[in-house]
Amino acid sequence: MGAAMFLVFLLFAAHLLLGLYLASVVTAVTYDAAKTAAGADALGDPAARARITDSARRQLGRFGPEAVFDWGVDDDAVRLTVRVPRPPVLPGFLPAPRAPIQRSARVRAERVR
Repeated sequence: MGAAMFLVFLLFAAHLLLGLYLASVVTAVTYDAAKTAAGADALGDPAARARITDSARRQLGRFGPEAVFDWGVDDDAVRLTVRVPRPPVLPGFLPAPRAPIQRSARVRAERVR
């Protein structure tokens, strides 16, 4: 029984650490993509945003194809929300966070005056 409890706690710790690492990576990728879009005059260019999205998907690694990118562009800012499904480590019957990881970034557009 003690060994089973140890394994459950070990799996829970692995689940927690993987979730924290992925949340950190998603935060960094979201901010970098929004910053690139704001600084590259990509506000009105869907092709440039598609290139930035493809680059961000590559940076997310195996979670990239499942990521959902929601762009918002107005006159002076770029908003980006990225949602990535949380990787399952624990069996489904154990309580653990299962909500997707969602991060948002809003970056002011850089304009030459």
